[in-house]
Amino acid sequence: MTARRLGIALLCSALALTACGPRGPLDRGRRLLELGDAERAAAVLEEAVRQRPSDAAVRTLLLRALCRGGAAGPALREFLVLARTAPQALDDPELRAAVAVFAGAEPFASRCLTPQPGSDAVPCFSGDGSQVAFSSKRDGNPEIYVMNADGSGQRRATRHPAVDYNPAFSPDGRTVAFVSDRGGGNDIYLRDLGRDGERRLTYDPADDQQPKFSPDGQELFFLSDRGVCYTVWRIGLGAAGTGREDAARPAFGDSLTKLYFDTQQGRVLAQEQADDGEVRLLLGPLQSFTARPIPFPRFRAAVPAILSPEGGRILYVSDRDGDDEIYLYDMAAGRSQRLTVNPGQDFCFGFSPDGRRILFDSVRGGVRDVYLMDLDRPLPLDDLLRLARRTQP
Repeated sequence: MTARRLGIALLCSALALTACGPRGPLDRGRRLLELGDAERAAAVLEEAVRQRPSDAAVRTLLLRALCRGGAAGPALREFLVLARTAPQALDDPELRAAVAVFAGAEPFASRCLTPQPGSDAVPCFSGDGSQVAFSSKRDGNPEIYVMNADGSGQRRATRHPAVDYNPAFSPDGRTVAFVSDRGGGNDIYLRDLGRDGERRLTYDPADDQQPKFSPDGQELFFLSDRGVCYTVWRIGLGAAGTGREDAARPAFGDSLTKLYFDTQQGRVLAQEQADDGEVRLLLGPLQSFTARPIPFPRFRAAVPAILSPEGGRILYVSDRDGDDEIYLYDMAAGRSQRLTVNPGQDFCFGFSPDGRRILFDSVRGGVRDVYLMDLDRPLPLDDLLRLARRTQP
């Protein structure tokens, strides 16, 4: 054998030993996990654990694969093993959140902001995060209310026997746009919080919904079927309260149906229904409304999907686990994290400006109420361990 062939043979032998040696399953499992194949990664990493049962890094990687693959029972068992052998590994936020859901608990602290009797729903943050507007039936019919972001200082903003709902703050927080049927159909009105009375903005007999201000506060975007289908329209505010409507125009340059949309920091996120009935998410610049489809998991169409302030995450609702729950999708990682665990319907409505809290409404208390979830406050470890141990025979 020549020296060259001998060298190649020795190199191949070394590679084979590496692949089959102690680090072989660990490296393969890590690569499979990076490729998104959590199920195969878990199978390979279980072999690595058998080879190195006391290696906390291997067990942590196995737990990650089990969590991403949705293997609840094995994940809970592995979590408890790590609690005994390497408790420092339990500080990982992704693992803690997944294990909490597997144990039947919500991964982050939340609280009801509207415990008063009556249905409270469809909340939104002001631009600076200091206020929340919502619709409430506590006084007999749906009206717009405003409160501080901690739930204090709740006050009624509209007084009319019609249905008032779906509020949205102007960028400066001084005005709330909302939908009302007080004129006979669903139209958009403006409520200046510093004075009494509302100004009507739209007068078309079509169904106008989902108002959202432009970043400069000079325009309003809204969903309407005043064309051939529901789509996003834009309108100036100059004629509000004059008894006529400014010229409105479609925002998108196509004729496909839009079911819901959100705007955030110069971007638009829209749900679009194609001709074949498929509903997909579009993301693009708000200035041009040239949004394009993005890869996305199965979601509940025609209910809110909300873009985070920094643009890297999306709140959405899905019934993939049996009922309507809220999920947080990380676009860079291509993964979803379940946020709510409750048999009642949960619908998401917004991030705080810093992206650290979310607003949602839920019927978990027997009637629809507004809730605030703090993504910086994970379930305490002692509570998580107690819940995980309950799952074991």
